Amino acid sequence: MLIIVLFTITVPLRNYFQGRSEITRLNETIASQQLEKERLLGEIEQYEDDSYLQEQARNRLGLIEPGETAFRIIDPRMDQNDTATTSQEELAAQRTWFEILWDSVATVPTVDSEDILVEE
Repeated sequence: MLIIVLFTITVPLRNYFQGRSEITRLNETIASQQLEKERLLGEIEQYEDDSYLQEQARNRLGLIEPGETAFRIIDPRMDQNDTATTSQEELAAQRTWFEILWDSVATVPTVDSEDILVEE
């Protein structure tokens, strides 16, 4: 009789403790989502300010006001042969094997008219 009572109590107790742990985990998730929401709302409020928008346009897009002159400051440590851009050969050397494989599969090969054999 004691074994039957223990089995009868075990299942509801296990369900209760699993439910409590799930509630705790969900409350932590809700708290982290609330913090993320507050951070995003603060970011949205920043974009409502015109001076912040102008600063972001200057920094991100390189825009200038009418009448201003833009200057590009070059690092004096750069050599005369240094370039600010990367050549196509350097980019091709930096690609991984799976990027090369995907490009070979993704691009349609071109067929020259000389390569086509006509069977008669």
